[in-house]
Amino acid sequence: MALKKIILSIFLLISVLINSYAEDCQNLLSKNAYKNFNRKGQVIRKVQLKDIPQLMELAKSVFPKDLSHIEDHLNTSLSSPGHHFYYPPTGQVYVNDSFEFWAIFEIGEETPRGAIGLYEIVTDQTEADWIGWYFVDPSYTGRGAGKKLLEKAIEESKKRGKSYLRLDTTSPQNVEEMKAQSIYDRYDFKIIDKFISLDVNDPYEIWYREKKINVLPET
Repeated sequence: MALKKIILSIFLLISVLINSYAEDCQNLLSKNAYKNFNRKGQVIRKVQLKDIPQLMELAKSVFPKDLSHIEDHLNTSLSSPGHHFYYPPTGQVYVNDSFEFWAIFEIGEETPRGAIGLYEIVTDQTEADWIGWYFVDPSYTGRGAGKKLLEKAIEESKKRGKSYLRLDTTSPQNVEEMKAQSIYDRYDFKIIDKFISLDVNDPYEIWYREKKINVLPET
């Protein structure tokens, strides 16, 4: 009788261990499946007119200021190139034919997760590209989208034969904005100037950054 109890106890213990192991395996498989589902891969392509409404909604969740002039310019630059564009906060005149925009998507999806653009301004268009409209969906951070977009802009600027890649950005006002600025430091965009915007109703500090790039050899 004692031997039967011992055997029964061992059998029950083994059963518990097997069930626990099976449950752990199931949880691990579920976690891996979840990770794989959320890391399907990303693709970057040029922005099309159909993308603008979704991109504008996304941009409004990132940038606090009025973006109506940006939307008008995007539509114009993509549908009717050939016009210069004046940007009041910096006083820059953009060369409209120079604009190119890219957006990043999850493979198989049509919802943009971020965007970046290149443009020229009339004062230095022979030597430099400028980065504009660079942002990532706040709910999509931590997946490398911002890094991939910035690397795309650097690569494309080299193809356009530029010696410098420049950008202007507002000075950081909080910890989150400081984190956003850190990507420029990692990619060696040095601060070359600071000034107050020309917006008399809402003046703010603007930082100019610049990166020296190597032109790709002709093939």
